Amino acid sequence: MKILYKYRNFNEYTDNIILNSSLYFSAIEKFNDPFDCKLSFRQEYSLDEMTSHVEQMEDNFPDKFNLEDLKKQYPDNKCFADSRNRITNKLINRIGVLSLSTNPKNILMWSHYSKNHTGLIFQFTFTESSTCFCPYYPVDYKNKYDLLSYTSCFREEAIKLMLTKHTDWRYESEIRMIDLDFQGEKGFKKHELTSIIFGAFAKNDDIDRMMDLCKKNGFEHVKFSKARLTSGEFSLEFREILNSASDAKS
Repeated sequence: MKILYKYRNFNEYTDNIILNSSLYFSAIEKFNDPFDCKLSFRQEYSLDEMTSHVEQMEDNFPDKFNLEDLKKQYPDNKCFADSRNRITNKLINRIGVLSLSTNPKNILMWSHYSKNHTGLIFQFTFTESSTCFCPYYPVDYKNKYDLLSYTSCFREEAIKLMLTKHTDWRYESEIRMIDLDFQGEKGFKKHELTSIIFGAFAKNDDIDRMMDLCKKNGFEHVKFSKARLTSGEFSLEFREILNSASDAKS
């Protein structure tokens, strides 16, 4: 069993998680980090590399591949790189990414993604057979990275592209689900949502409305709790909520 968390603030898109039993696989252009999914591709390739790459794509051509065809299609390295740039960018723009975290108690995450602790976290518990959450990949945090290659397998390079971030983002403890050909809402099984944690400064009206929304849409099994600032520490603790926001255990 794997447990992951989705930080959210209260809005109509958050409501859709409950109303539609779905999570949104986003286009990378919407990410808040300008370096995210923007790794550079190598721009210089030898004739042997270009030849090998086109030979691997031979099934896409009606006639047998030969070197003269390559020279006509890509008379120089710049033409090859420019062509790969255009094709790769089109493929990348079709990718959808769902980001979750392994850590529900990160103070910065609550501030950045749950509107200064006034939002909430969805806890998902799932198995390897999940159609929404599998496969999943941990983000790799680095200070430097190797240039990607247009002559390598696109899927492998795309996965690297989506999973490599600067070490400044390590606090997010991010896990990503990647779909190379889909953006939008993808359904999850109702039992996979197991808990909702409300922020320390979430309003009672928002809490009660979300609890009611769950009960009316087949999520009666979901457990609720509310974050509190721990006295004398820079940390959070979670207290269970039974029936309404006022019922949080002390």
